[in-house]
Amino acid sequence: MRLASGASTGSIYHHFKSKHALATALYLEGVEAYQRAFMAVLAACPDAESGVKATVRHYLTWTAQNPKLAHFMLTLPESERREIATVRPDVSWRFVAETGAWRRRYTATGVLRVMADDLYRAVVIGPAEAYARRWLAGLATTPLEQAIQELAEAAWRAVKAPAPGIRRRQPEADMPAPAASSEALNSTTLDEVSEVAGAAWDVVRLTAEA
Repeated sequence: MRLASGASTGSIYHHFKSKHALATALYLEGVEAYQRAFMAVLAACPDAESGVKATVRHYLTWTAQNPKLAHFMLTLPESERREIATVRPDVSWRFVAETGAWRRRYTATGVLRVMADDLYRAVVIGPAEAYARRWLAGLATTPLEQAIQELAEAAWRAVKAPAPGIRRRQPEADMPAPAASSEALNSTTLDEVSEVAGAAWDVVRLTAEA
């Protein structure tokens, strides 16, 4: 941002009312840059598998190419992210709409499993985000390219629709059923928990099968 504006390190602060305003502008710039690049990548994918894997690859390669910005964005408190989202809801609405339409195209044809948006993101991006945090902190032991390949493959296995007649083993199947109570989770919530648990099992199983 400073280089693009031609401002010096000190004078850049005079263009904003506060450090919070500067942080907001920087975060929004990062989000928009990431989204523009991702939509271009997704548009070039010919099928669901390549699109899911490209989602993981883009997330991690973009992080590696923009480490300082990625670190700032990942460490920004969630409360501040929500505040920015309310101030500038237009930044992500088109991105959410277009990526949602892409997913619906493949769920409608039975290629992708039907999942809630937050669960899909948790399954596909969640493991990549966890690795990115460790990579940015210098704690990752797996090389970046290897991580991209394994996490992309795991993401695809987790969200692709199962073959007809095949039911994936749920990792929680061997656990004793909890006692019923008035505060028990409703069936919808239990189904969503099962979705995430099953996807997590796929990620672990991938490593064992490799």
